Amino acid sequence: MIPNPLLPTPHALKGLPANLASRLTKTIALCVAATTLSHAQTVQTLSPESNGAPAAAGNLTMQITYDVGVSAGSGNVTVTDLETFEVVETFDITDPADATVSGNTVTFRTFTAVGGSQYNVEAPSGFVVATDGGNPAPGFGFNPGDGIWIFDVVAADTTGPAVVTPLAAERRRGIGRKHPFGHL
Repeated sequence: MIPNPLLPTPHALKGLPANLASRLTKTIALCVAATTLSHAQTVQTLSPESNGAPAAAGNLTMQITYDVGVSAGSGNVTVTDLETFEVVETFDITDPADATVSGNTVTFRTFTAVGGSQYNVEAPSGFVVATDGGNPAPGFGFNPGDGIWIFDVVAADTTGPAVVTPLAAERRRGIGRKHPFGHL
């Protein structure tokens, strides 16, 4: 067995009554185990990216990937249009029709994102918890300790393809004209 550097060595407990030394070692071991198992989850990726490349208008699926496995906690995740300050979508993290939590990924149901909009995602702390100890994940929003998830949506390009006639450009450069001495 590899000794844990955070636990007291027998030498450090020398001179203490045996029952006290045993209880102290067990208490410290429990504290070390709890600290090791529950750490704050770290967001690895957000889709669409926060303040990153704009998402395309239309059907949009949001996704969060953490560094550890997570399970549904409690609370609603809301999407707010930052121009009108209207809540445009609400997802109940405990409702499988709204959100799927699998492994280290949370995927929200698709919603219609309007081009030219900027959205803010808010979620309470503990909307997901770590599967390795139940530590609640920080939320998204404007509270201390929260993460920020704001993304832009660009309007879909509805213009059709342009017809380009290369012949007109070639005529301006004199390409395709007959030369008085034949084709060069």
